[in-house]
Amino acid sequence: MTITHEKLLREVENAANGIHDPCALARGMNIGVTDMGMIRHITLTSGEDCTWTVVMRIRLTAPACTYMPYFEKHISEAVLAIPEVSDFLIEWDGNFDWTPDNMSKSAKAMMAERQRRLEEQLAKHPLGPVLA
Repeated sequence: MTITHEKLLREVENAANGIHDPCALARGMNIGVTDMGMIRHITLTSGEDCTWTVVMRIRLTAPACTYMPYFEKHISEAVLAIPEVSDFLIEWDGNFDWTPDNMSKSAKAMMAERQRRLEEQLAKHPLGPVLA
């Protein structure tokens, strides 16, 4: 049985979303690259042998990001683990136009909740008004 374009696209997005953005992790948030809005575009090309070639265009969240090798390794492994995918390539987007507006609703909600908790903790701190 062959997989449909739409189903494979969802599987590729889910596989990529299993790879968490290291900068978000450093802030205590497990947000995958799909929810971060880092994936600009995914191209799926079917082959004669019922396998697919996947090309993923990714934008980084900052021009000085040093995690390109991390993303290359882990996203490639995750996508190539999908049985129907035979080839995978990442194209790096050079526009550096990512903003938090590109994040999914769930990622934005996670970030807002984290901000709320931090503000709550800061308000309880003796120097809270001075630090704010």
